[in-house]
Amino acid sequence: MAILVLALLALLTYEGIWTKAQITRAPEGGYTFMGIAHRGAYHKIGTTFEKLKADVAAAGIVQANYGAIYYDDPKTVAEDSLRSFAAVVVSNPADRLKLANLAGFEVVVIPASQALVCDLKTADPLGMIIAVFKAYPAFENYFKTHPEEAARIAHTYELYHPNSTRFVFQLQ
Repeated sequence: MAILVLALLALLTYEGIWTKAQITRAPEGGYTFMGIAHRGAYHKIGTTFEKLKADVAAAGIVQANYGAIYYDDPKTVAEDSLRSFAAVVVSNPADRLKLANLAGFEVVVIPASQALVCDLKTADPLGMIIAVFKAYPAFENYFKTHPEEAARIAHTYELYHPNSTRFVFQLQ
């Protein structure tokens, strides 16, 4: 039993369970997102990402940078009405052209501005779950003490890197 507990603690430590979510201010944006709209529970966007990744691979894009935009506050919008966007963050014209030819793909441009960000380790799906349950409550607490900034949110999105995720609340 002790070995099982130690193994579980080691796994959770690796996944970042003890890491504190830090909210910092940084310049963000200047991105072109190309992808697929999703409607429904945010935690069910995975099926949209599966389709997106298959389409991106079929288009011949090998090293894609992924992200997601979340448009609604799940505390004020019914789960089945939540709007989000699973996307590739496109920076080169050749990839833009390949994706523009795919059916159902939309383009969303996020201009550059100041943002509140939180970077957390997300090496696998368990790490992502832990990070989500750390980042968003940290932002919620931040906005309780900085309500003027909550009123300035222009975009909420996540940028997925190989071993981390950047959670972004971009300001107007």
